Amino acid sequence: MHRYRELKVWQEAVKLAVEIAQCVRQFPSGERYGISEQLKRAAVSVASNIAEGAGRNSAIDFKRFLSIANGSLFEVDTQLEICLRLGLIDHELHSKFSHRIANIGNMIFKFQQHLDNGGQKSNYVNDVEEIYQINHKFNDDNVPQYLDQKNSKYNTKPEY
Repeated sequence: MHRYRELKVWQEAVKLAVEIAQCVRQFPSGERYGISEQLKRAAVSVASNIAEGAGRNSAIDFKRFLSIANGSLFEVDTQLEICLRLGLIDHELHSKFSHRIANIGNMIFKFQQHLDNGGQKSNYVNDVEEIYQINHKFNDDNVPQYLDQKNSKYNTKPEY
């Protein structure tokens, strides 16, 4: 139905999963099979459900998988809060992830509304081609450095 690799929301969800995987590598070894694995699985689930929904034959099915992806996104958010409270991540990293999660959640919401509207232009979508735009300025080669940077900012403009 949709070319999921071209969907900005899928691209951002994949970036989140990679960032989470990079982050949990720094957790103590005692957390290897605890919250770190659960966090990685939930993060991977966001992108995976977007891709699976894109492969379905109807907008209704796609919306259902977007809803599941959104639920997984809430899992990631909750698990990161627990990591913060356990001292596994600091406030700054938590804030960076929270901004990324909010951005992806907004993209999912807008995409669901787009599907509700039959793929037609709406107040939320100025141009159907926006779905396929790639304009987020993030260097995938620098994910580890990104996690270590102290003053990096997110582009929080919601897109999908």
